[in-house]
Amino acid sequence: PLKLKSNLKLEWISDNSSLFIGAPVLSKPASEKKYNIIFIVIDAVRKDAMGYAGFPIPVSPNLDKLSKESVVFENAFVNANWTKPSMISMLYSDYSSALGLGNIGFQVESFRKNIFYSLKRKNIAEVLRNNGYYTAAIMNNVFFLDYTGVGVDLGFHEIIQVGKEIKDTKK
Repeated sequence: PLKLKSNLKLEWISDNSSLFIGAPVLSKPASEKKYNIIFIVIDAVRKDAMGYAGFPIPVSPNLDKLSKESVVFENAFVNANWTKPSMISMLYSDYSSALGLGNIGFQVESFRKNIFYSLKRKNIAEVLRNNGYYTAAIMNNVFFLDYTGVGVDLGFHEIIQVGKEIKDTKK
């Protein structure tokens, strides 16, 4: 673990090489021990189709093991009838319609974006960021990848897109 007693300063002096800095190593210094959080969301799977919930065929052995040491939401339900508003509802802990986004349409129109951003609501990623966590989302959901034009910032430090096609899902 890196312990700092003052501000961290990085200086790079070189005549023949370059330094590329990617994601920040440090966020806000933690004043107390914090838990690592991995929030796993699987779109369009029924709970009873998972091994940890009693499904007899071992289709999810790694998640089954992880569930034994994790918080599992036993009574999860959706607030909308499709992915985009459901995910936004979950991340913001409110109905997507209350956030100005509505429940229809693939893209977010300009007037809906204006409503959304004027509310200045924080989502779970922003709350974690403000408490010293580095937040990243690893996604392969067409409704949240940047090329779809969904159009709202989810507040993560980093969004990693593992694939834009179904064949990339294994990654």
